[in-house]
Amino acid sequence: MNQRELKSELDNGILRDFYIFCSGDYFMKRVYRERIAKTCGCEIEKVDIESADELYKIGRYSNQNSLFADRKRKVVHIKYYGDAAEFDFPKKSYNIIVLDILNCRNIKNDNLVKFEQLTKEEIERYISYKLKKAKKIIEPAALSEIVTAFQGKNSSYLELFLDKLILYTKDTTTINRKDIENTMEFIYEIGVFKLLNAVKQGDRDGFFKKVDNLFNSMEMIVFISIAASEIIKILLSGYLDKDSAGQTGIYSSRYREYKMYFERLGRKKLNSLLNLFYEMDVLIKSSSKSGIQEIFKARMFEWFVEK
Repeated sequence: MNQRELKSELDNGILRDFYIFCSGDYFMKRVYRERIAKTCGCEIEKVDIESADELYKIGRYSNQNSLFADRKRKVVHIKYYGDAAEFDFPKKSYNIIVLDILNCRNIKNDNLVKFEQLTKEEIERYISYKLKKAKKIIEPAALSEIVTAFQGKNSSYLELFLDKLILYTKDTTTINRKDIENTMEFIYEIGVFKLLNAVKQGDRDGFFKKVDNLFNSMEMIVFISIAASEIIKILLSGYLDKDSAGQTGIYSSRYREYKMYFERLGRKKLNSLLNLFYEMDVLIKSSSKSGIQEIFKARMFEWFVEK
């Protein structure tokens, strides 16, 4: 089933003992984990499993506390990056188990939830809900610009953007298109461009301090999504004139800066970084190894020093 079918079940008070969440969309999975907990009136316990040898723990958590009448049922969110295709999932559980995985190609199970990309209408509704909660009004043109920018993308990226937008417009009530553009620039300035500035200046210590800060402030998958999007725009600026670049989503006010990074770093080094992001994306979604973040940092170091 997808998240819409899961929402329908929860709205009707239907709970399953076991769910398998399959997606790299961390925000969406968090939302539905919390909806499950709200429906059953349960607290959430988080567990990380690093290897297939630890999958047996799922059985332990499914039966935990079932013998004690005074212990409340809970939602146990188990995060696992490996391949769980061969695991014999429990059919009954005292606690509600949410197994959070990225690779589900070989899994056939009625409790598998595949998170699909949000539709245009769903994005509009969520933006309106989030901003209304923050006591803000958004102009139709500004709303349309956000929807266009985030349609077809990981909703974690949208959530990050809206948090920054609310922060950026803390002194205003009505949000317009200029606020959207300024917030986009604000996000880029605190992220990718600071990394590239450190590369351009040969500042190794500064580069890795910024990498640490970024990894501590967002999931690696979200960082890859944001950074890869910007690297693609830099590459495009090297092949397109200003007007043509504008049609690809590059703000005219940033065109010269994108062009500058293309000229300073070069097509080869930028393509190398894109390939690194792709390889790490695959590794994060398919590997059961611990220490993925350290591997990512090591690969970033290799990229920093390569000619």
